[in-house]
Amino acid sequence: MKTIVIDSKEEEKVKKELEDRQDAEGLRLKRFLNMPDLSRTPGSPLKEIVDRASKVKSLEGFDVIQVPEIVSTHILFDLFNMPEGHPARSKLLVLLLK
Repeated sequence: MKTIVIDSKEEEKVKKELEDRQDAEGLRLKRFLNMPDLSRTPGSPLKEIVDRASKVKSLEGFDVIQVPEIVSTHILFDLFNMPEGHPARSKLLVLLLK
């Protein structure tokens, strides 16, 4: 099993733009981006699930892919043919940056 890291120049640009924002939405996004990734935090139940899944014999050949925290709507929804009104596009479930 190998780890593939996908870097995003767009993510760095958006993070720099967020640094100066003091509005409620900007502060909310900054708090979200500063939260730990529980799938990689030792002691987290999600980390335990990830560790156990990676040891399953039938999953042995899979690679681990680390994606950016900020992903465009094109990649997140459009490539999977999710229409505009799809519930997964709700801001309650996903933080979208315009």
